[in-house]
Amino acid sequence: MQTNSRHEIPHERLIDETKSLISTIGGETERVFIQKRETLDPRFAVGKGKLEEIRNYITEKKRYTVLFDLDLNPSQARNIEDYLKVPIMDRSELIMEIFSNNAKTEIAKTQVELAYLEYLRPRLKGMWGHFSRITARGKGSTRGPGEKQLETDRRELSKRISILKEQLKKREIQRQTQRKQRKNLFNIILVGYTNAGKSTLINRLTSSSVFSSDRVFSTLDPSTRRFYIKERNQTVTFTDTVGFIRGLPHQLIASFHATLMEIEEADLLLHIIDGSSPDYNEQRETVIETMKILGAENIPVIEVINKIDLSNDIDITSFSKDSILISAKENTGINDLWSILLEKIPAPEYG
Repeated sequence: MQTNSRHEIPHERLIDETKSLISTIGGETERVFIQKRETLDPRFAVGKGKLEEIRNYITEKKRYTVLFDLDLNPSQARNIEDYLKVPIMDRSELIMEIFSNNAKTEIAKTQVELAYLEYLRPRLKGMWGHFSRITARGKGSTRGPGEKQLETDRRELSKRISILKEQLKKREIQRQTQRKQRKNLFNIILVGYTNAGKSTLINRLTSSSVFSSDRVFSTLDPSTRRFYIKERNQTVTFTDTVGFIRGLPHQLIASFHATLMEIEEADLLLHIIDGSSPDYNEQRETVIETMKILGAENIPVIEVINKIDLSNDIDITSFSKDSILISAKENTGINDLWSILLEKIPAPEYG
């Protein structure tokens, strides 16, 4: 999801975030080219002069892959690759590559594969080799690289997409059944920018062992934990969700629809904010915009500013009245957060 906040972040920090994404897939950033334009060039996205500058740099080293930190349409991608004579990626493909590497369960793998195929469908013409490389991560769905008839490829692609959608539809029915089983429980959903510390916090709150990592998008599957509150003789649920990021590809949002539907079922949202990031305000706005897109903007929210052990320069008055400073890693402020939660969680009704 692109938001206006992207333009409020200094380009140096935007570059740092993108470099971090590149390193996540094992890549290295050797050179950065920057161009400021009011509008994208319809043929090449960037200006011809900038493209020539890039081509001159990579002329002697064909091993480069050139990443464009924006979304390219199929025509622009083909034109640029023809001009540079090296593989290229745009931001959506980079993020989907990370999702692919982090997908561990069958449903996550299915969701990522569907997103890839939806992304590649309008780009299929002239991209057979690229298509084979990407979908080889799937379940043997591609045909051999010798079958280059475009219409045959499109039919196979559409057939595979239909199969994946049907698989996800069946899985969503299972999820609905699971949600009905916890219908009478108060449901707390954790949302936030990627790597904000959601999994670490859910471990603190529930004394559980949800996988947590400093890597971006380490959580792709929603993980729900039941927690018994002794003082209330009451059980509530905490659900961890996939993190968000600027420019999250719409194909991934669509493919992860069943996963993100969990958010709509929340009784309370914990919006986890990385207080150590210099761009926490912009990251916060990205998540808020995402909540609006998902139709979850009217669900009560507690803003939890995490990682205060790494930053002493957080103005809590800039957040909502229901906000709190914590460090999930150092267990700072967790008792205070529980006090706020107990005020928000209605006591069970008996009788």
